[in-house]
Amino acid sequence: MSKLINIAHELPYILERSEDLQYEVIPKSHIFGSGLEDFYKEQKSIWLGRPRKNKGDLSKNERERLEKEFHKNNCYPVYTSKKEHAKFLDGFSITTIWPLFHYFTENTVYKEEFWEAYVNINQKYADEVMPLLEIGDKVWIHDYHLMLLPQMIREKFPCTSHFPLMRSSDCCHGAGRYWRDSWDLTL
Repeated sequence: MSKLINIAHELPYILERSEDLQYEVIPKSHIFGSGLEDFYKEQKSIWLGRPRKNKGDLSKNERERLEKEFHKNNCYPVYTSKKEHAKFLDGFSITTIWPLFHYFTENTVYKEEFWEAYVNINQKYADEVMPLLEIGDKVWIHDYHLMLLPQMIREKFPCTSHFPLMRSSDCCHGAGRYWRDSWDLTL
């Protein structure tokens, strides 16, 4: 039976410290209070994304414990370094893509190191989702943070479909080879 794989910049859960200073996995209320719970269950949905903590913020033992908790909630965390995440999010996603897509082209900042981090983080997501994919699965990629991901997935797993939230053009240096036709994944 196929499943729906939701891939987003962040998981629908956050990590909060409890009284004993251990992190706990807590659902974001706006995700599961939206009335879509039955849909997610019906689709056998799983989630892949960042747990709002960088790899260096947690010990190896803590990450392993939390991964078990995330897996109980059908979530698969993607960890990145603080430096790489800053270049990916604050760098390319926010200072390059966001202004372009919102008609503030005069505010667009492009740096090669931001682009490289964007590609690397998208590749990390692709590497994390590959073991979870099965023929017939649907992949729903949320938002502009992961626009390279459809093509990266298709290159290694061509029998995948997804539901894009936007279509882009070749508006950023080097992105064309990934974005061109990457939105047309079908079974």
